[in-house]
Amino acid sequence: MGNGKRPFRTDEQLPNILETIFDQLAKFGYMRWLMLIDGIDNTMAFTQHHLNIILSPLVNTPPLFRSPITWKFFLPESVLDALEGSLARWRSGLEITRPNLDKEESKKSLQVLLQNRLRWASNGAFDSLNHFAEEIEVDQELIKLVLDTPGDLGLVHRLLFLGNMLTHSLKPGRITRPIWHSFIQRTAKVYFHEKPFGITEVSNGASNQSVPSKGYYNVTELELRGALDNHFNINEIVALAHKLDVNPEELENTTKTHLIISLIGYLKRRNRYVELVEAVCIERPTATICKELISTTA
Repeated sequence: MGNGKRPFRTDEQLPNILETIFDQLAKFGYMRWLMLIDGIDNTMAFTQHHLNIILSPLVNTPPLFRSPITWKFFLPESVLDALEGSLARWRSGLEITRPNLDKEESKKSLQVLLQNRLRWASNGAFDSLNHFAEEIEVDQELIKLVLDTPGDLGLVHRLLFLGNMLTHSLKPGRITRPIWHSFIQRTAKVYFHEKPFGITEVSNGASNQSVPSKGYYNVTELELRGALDNHFNINEIVALAHKLDVNPEELENTTKTHLIISLIGYLKRRNRYVELVEAVCIERPTATICKELISTTA
């Protein structure tokens, strides 16, 4: 709003907010409207638990689903049970439509998505990661990894997430098969561990490294804020931002707390949240969240 004030109180109930919005829209002749909900499993919730916390109040408040609002959700299959047992399902007629794509159809769709995304990101310069690879078909390997990787994220979000991790975590140069294998072992598998499963040793040359018992994706924003606040001063947070190619001048830095919140939000909006978690643990491996993530054996 022009006067800088919030249009609603922070404790205002959502049904009341929607009713007020409807009344205002009705003055302009808008009698029906569509409420589209997407991206929860990528930008707001990073685990199944967090996803349920966000969705449960929403799908169990019947007044939200009365006419004239039509709701449309794009959600991962992992929340299917929660939706089936919701009040929105049984009282408000929420319909559940599951896409019936087999693996080959999904592979083709992801290939087209990847090509379009790369074409858009490069202003038409290229449409394949194979342009940067040697001895490996990176596009095909990335899509195979997406299809074979379990987790709460949907296929599209997994593709965008893993592709983003690949482009940001690798040093400049050609992607070779050893580099690709290193990416899988050090990045992708770690980020997508959904539940603690104990320590498993994997051979890595002359030494053995333990696979973390918790994935970077499981670290909550509250935990990350605590780690930054307890283990970094404001100058060190600025230095951390520089290491992640973030211009601190683009962040709100009036206080340390504002800087932390702004940095986390900046990277979350760019699907780089887990890069910040990893960077924190590289700099401060003794932080509580990092002790659960990083464990090595002699």
